[in-house]
Amino acid sequence: METRPITGTHELMYQNCSLVYLGQFEGRELIALIVQDSTQTALTQLKLAKTLKKLNEEHRSLLSLNQKLEETQSQLVQNEKMAAVGQLAAGIAHEINNPMSFIKSNIECLQDYTQRLLDMNQSLNDLFTTIDNEQTKLEFMKKKESFDLDVIVEELPEILAETLDGTRRIQDITMSLRDFSRLDSDGWQLADVHSGIKSTLKIINHELKYSTCEIVLDFTELPLIYCLPAQLNQVFLNLLMNASQAVSKDGVIRIETRLLKAKECITIRISDNGVGISEENMKKIFNPFFTTKAVGLGTGLGLSISYKIIQAHQGTIEVESKQGEGTSFLITLPISKSDVDH
Repeated sequence: METRPITGTHELMYQNCSLVYLGQFEGRELIALIVQDSTQTALTQLKLAKTLKKLNEEHRSLLSLNQKLEETQSQLVQNEKMAAVGQLAAGIAHEINNPMSFIKSNIECLQDYTQRLLDMNQSLNDLFTTIDNEQTKLEFMKKKESFDLDVIVEELPEILAETLDGTRRIQDITMSLRDFSRLDSDGWQLADVHSGIKSTLKIINHELKYSTCEIVLDFTELPLIYCLPAQLNQVFLNLLMNASQAVSKDGVIRIETRLLKAKECITIRISDNGVGISEENMKKIFNPFFTTKAVGLGTGLGLSISYKIIQAHQGTIEVESKQGEGTSFLITLPISKSDVDH
């Protein structure tokens, strides 16, 4: 301490040292060593640096918090939209199913009546072959031709069959809407993954028709898993929509399911032979708001939300891709309730 008469109260003494060449004096070259005590200045600078570091850390923390708030808000908005779509879908399905039920019933009744009339027409035809009066036969044939009975007999059953098939398709779609939204069941429950995938495929059938891609299903027998069905359907919807937009005409989308008994989990692989993802973008695809789609065609939230949904199920989602060769998403989900922390 005695060697620091100026700032002896400090553990460390900071000094500024400089060497100054003074020139030659009496045949010798002289150098002056100047030592200044800069402890107070150094301590002030260190304190400022520490304060600045703390402010930078707080700033980064605030930025991170702000980003999380934006992500949470966007996810809430997206979830509200999905809930609203689900409610709307369930409501529409209910409203359509009511009239469609009696339309289908009436068509089935009409089919029965039509068949009776056709049978009667055939009986009349058979009866007229037994009549000897040629004039009566001629008049009957003219009347029959005037009503185009032969055309009606040929086409009417086919028209009714096609109409009935249309009503069944509409009912099938409305049932898929209800199964997709799953508003009739709330919270965690045992559900069939295959049923969720199939109902999702029916929902986006128009998109798949537009891209004229082939859907290949490679399902193995799976147990019911403990999950939030509507949320998993949202994941399937996001992945399948991305795949349908990535493939060109006559592309292939393959959906495989497997049971891993040893790990007590199942896997769902959704792959396509589309344009693929660049190595640079592979690192960012699960980031919120990241999208390679044109403005207005994507929010960049689909994969981010899907990632969080799978995480909430204590599962994993992995991606493999190569530009020009396609993309494959692998989802792993636990089976039993005990494996899920909800």
